[in-house]
Amino acid sequence: MCVTLRELEPIRNKVAHNRKATKHDVEIVQTAFRTIVTPLGEDLFRSLVLDRTIATDISAMLRKLWEEARQSFALCKALAPMQSLQVWEEINNQWWFDSDYLNHTTDAIIEYFTLLTAYSRLPRFRGAGHGIEEWARVKQIDALFAKAEQELSTLLGDATG
Repeated sequence: MCVTLRELEPIRNKVAHNRKATKHDVEIVQTAFRTIVTPLGEDLFRSLVLDRTIATDISAMLRKLWEEARQSFALCKALAPMQSLQVWEEINNQWWFDSDYLNHTTDAIIEYFTLLTAYSRLPRFRGAGHGIEEWARVKQIDALFAKAEQELSTLLGDATG
């Protein structure tokens, strides 16, 4: 049985649109895999895949974001300066960080990290602590963190469930 790339396209579309592949689909993919791997050899094929594949582990990135959210919240509560929000800066520009794609709102996460960005830019000088503390209270950082944490928890539950 010779498998062409055209036979793989409808299977790829099923999987890309979260539809289940049939046993027959799996057999076609396995045949295509053997057809490609056999002339190359399994070792060369695996090395090519490992060298060339770039896949985003969305769950891992969301876990990193959650950790950054927690750490930054602790800094805010201690009125400590915040250097940067590296994970947020990386994720905020990713194609997949989108409510439609994730099938869940990200509004509270965006609002929380936008507030943290503003917090990181607050002027810091001797005696500024009281003003920073008042800023955090007025901006309701505790409530925003709780909402962002809930959204991240839900997204991670959906991503790992």
